[in-house]
Amino acid sequence: MARSIDDQLTKYLTDAHSIEEQTLQQLRGAPDAAGDPELARLFREHLAETERHERLIRERLEARGATPSRVKDLVMRAGGAGFLLFARVQPDTPGKLTAHAFSYEHLEVAAYECLISVARRAGDDETVSVGRTILADEQRMSERLAAAFPRAVDASLPPPPDLDCGDISYRRFRVIYTVPDPDPHRFDSDRDGIGCES
Repeated sequence: MARSIDDQLTKYLTDAHSIEEQTLQQLRGAPDAAGDPELARLFREHLAETERHERLIRERLEARGATPSRVKDLVMRAGGAGFLLFARVQPDTPGKLTAHAFSYEHLEVAAYECLISVARRAGDDETVSVGRTILADEQRMSERLAAAFPRAVDASLPPPPDLDCGDISYRRFRVIYTVPDPDPHRFDSDRDGIGCES
């Protein structure tokens, strides 16, 4: 049975609210699971944005005489808690968490693009405006997460062993200082370009 555009818009708003509920559930635990202070900061900042998104969508529903769907919200919150648990038990939690967050931001981008289109057709300029505001936040978070992939990988991998000259068989080798982090084990203590001289 075909729904009116107004009914469809309310459905898209309840869907958006449920998505924000799942995101909130994940973001509340993400900073502790991030494994890196910069990643934790990104998740904390987006938690504050997402709390605002949830409020804005709830207000749009209320303005239409509707309320969030308790069932959808409950299911999505449970899904958010489940994913966070899944990420925490992985040996590479920061990488899994960041990759999932990135994919979830794209789900949100798609949801808000659709919401904006339906709201425009329904003539609901306020929902269009709210949708555009949230869409911009989700796109920015997606970009921040993409830029953080190297940090997430670093936080997911064990640190390299700390070696000294007694741990290796090579002596008097060249240390090249034109590369990033050329001597992480401090083999060239006098920085003359020769490692393990003695």
